[in-house]
Amino acid sequence: MSTKRNDLTIKEKKYILVRFDKLDKCSQREAALALKIPQPTLNKILKNRKEIVEHEEQNLPLSRKRKRNGQNIDVEESLLRWFQQARNLNVPVSNSILQEKSINLALQLGVDNFSPTIGWLTRWKNRNNIVFKKTCGEKKDANFEAAENYLKNFTASSNYAPNDIYNSDETGLYYRALPDSTFDFKGNTVNGCKKQMQRLTILLVCNMTGTDKRRPLIIGKSKNPRCFRGVKTLPVDYYANSNAWMTSLIFTEFLRKWDREIKKPRRILLLLDNCTAHPNLQNLENIDLKFLPPNTTSLIQPLDQGIIKTMKTYYRKAMRNFIVETIDVSEIPASQIARKITVLEAIHMLVNAWDKVTSKCIINCFRKAGFSQIESDEEKPQEVEFIDTNFENWILIDQDLPTFGALSDKDITDLQKKKKKSILTMMKMTITK
Repeated sequence: MSTKRNDLTIKEKKYILVRFDKLDKCSQREAALALKIPQPTLNKILKNRKEIVEHEEQNLPLSRKRKRNGQNIDVEESLLRWFQQARNLNVPVSNSILQEKSINLALQLGVDNFSPTIGWLTRWKNRNNIVFKKTCGEKKDANFEAAENYLKNFTASSNYAPNDIYNSDETGLYYRALPDSTFDFKGNTVNGCKKQMQRLTILLVCNMTGTDKRRPLIIGKSKNPRCFRGVKTLPVDYYANSNAWMTSLIFTEFLRKWDREIKKPRRILLLLDNCTAHPNLQNLENIDLKFLPPNTTSLIQPLDQGIIKTMKTYYRKAMRNFIVETIDVSEIPASQIARKITVLEAIHMLVNAWDKVTSKCIINCFRKAGFSQIESDEEKPQEVEFIDTNFENWILIDQDLPTFGALSDKDITDLQKKKKKSILTMMKMTITK
């Protein structure tokens, strides 16, 4: 009589890898005993470590037990990536939508004579544990109840020191934008100027006490802007893509780099929102991720409680001073001056603005979000100076600028092609060895 096979899910395999990495140096047999699994099982998991980790970083379903591939693996994996993105954005998906999308992806990948039959689609759904569910009603704009419960559980279970609790958040910036109104003499006609929509995405990270403000991560549209020529080092980590958006690949690289910098036995907690650009990496050695509930970031995201706004206030002040000083020595209109601000100049103004955000401001914003128990004698996040309505509107001009977005079909298939190329390169290296 054959024994029933008890396969582990990808999630369970990841958990075993995390536990294995925390064990003291020992033999594989001793490790298997400590983890209470057969040694052959542990050996297989360790051999497939790279595939398991990649599965997580690509935001693929963790309930899979084995990676079963169909005949058109590139189409299937691309469709799975699109499906996950669609559900993260709360897009209803039906069989006909999946079939149509798979045809488009196959064309992008150069797969000829591809026919997504119902049988093929059913097998694809079964392989990826995708089931049909009835949709619920619309979610509220801000979920006060979820925010309150989250904070209660956080306070009760947090074993981290204030210095070891961090928050990260992205914000968009129109780095050349000017105010849309001005004072003038009564009766004069004010000449408008074309809005400058050139943008950057900025990732800011700081801890609860304000003692560690991490080096900003900036995402632009050009990989090597002309203004970078001759520049050996930047005061930020700079990335680029066509939309200047945060992506899961950039965020993963950022987290892994930071994780390597932290020295044991220190372990930190990172609070972050659950957008599609933030993969839930569980195999980090020194960083624990704790995601905020959906629709609560406006209530309990510390950086959104005044830290980002304070940084932008200092940036707009620096930009204003730069324009005024240039006008004083030349007759160039403000719109032309703003249009000539380079990404490099914007980066330096941003870094200076971030440096000016005080620890008291950060402490107060964590406290306002409901996380901090640190006392502070400051009532407001940070007093910069008296800000009039026009300047306030200028600060908030890019408040709703998206910092991440949906991948196009071409983006998805390009990722699949890069993955395939990487696998082929590794195979060639293995054969050469």
